[in-house]
Amino acid sequence: MNRLDLSADFADYERAIGDTFASILDDVPVVGSASKDEYVKRFLDVVGLMRAHAKTHRQSFGRHSCMSYDISHGRAFSEELLLLQPGAAFTMNVDDDPSLRNVHIIVEAVNESGAEKYLEHLGLLADYALALWKCQPTRTFVPVLFLHAHDLDLLVFTRRGYYVAPVGPVLFERDDIYDMSGDISESLRHLWFLLTLPANKFGFLFDSHEFPHDVSIDTSSVPATI
Repeated sequence: MNRLDLSADFADYERAIGDTFASILDDVPVVGSASKDEYVKRFLDVVGLMRAHAKTHRQSFGRHSCMSYDISHGRAFSEELLLLQPGAAFTMNVDDDPSLRNVHIIVEAVNESGAEKYLEHLGLLADYALALWKCQPTRTFVPVLFLHAHDLDLLVFTRRGYYVAPVGPVLFERDDIYDMSGDISESLRHLWFLLTLPANKFGFLFDSHEFPHDVSIDTSSVPATI
């Protein structure tokens, strides 16, 4: 949060919602053995649980009661996204079919465990970031979520490189929920914070729900026009 200049926002958020996601843990699925599509769906089911819970408790969640983005998965992908074949994507709230121009966060998923598993897939994750930057030049950085086994990592790609922030476990590793329940509850709080941030707080120069992605420079006068 320090690197993203979000420490104050996150502190306010934590004070407001407390440990509220503990009440949905009984419904969080186990990783299990599954196809990539089913594996991603289990993760998205967790997002749906958080979404419903925050909506029900909107008074305590305040401005974090609604997720800032829509979800695209599988057949909902545009042709561009199908070529990239990510697990899922969080997109801007738009009426037309989601394309790379309105993708906010790409989610990649491999049902494999291991320390620093992202290193084995770093080239693909970087390709996602570069594809988004090409279509969205006003990005200050590009976040990519990487789901592996029961854990979720946030990779932040900047113009100078990247860094990794482990979000933590978001699925149960086995049926015994009590070993991991505290860690998952904390991870879900972190994830929901990221998913409810406005675009200009999480990688854009401004709120891209209201402004175009393209920037043009007017060379006939000194000021730049957007």
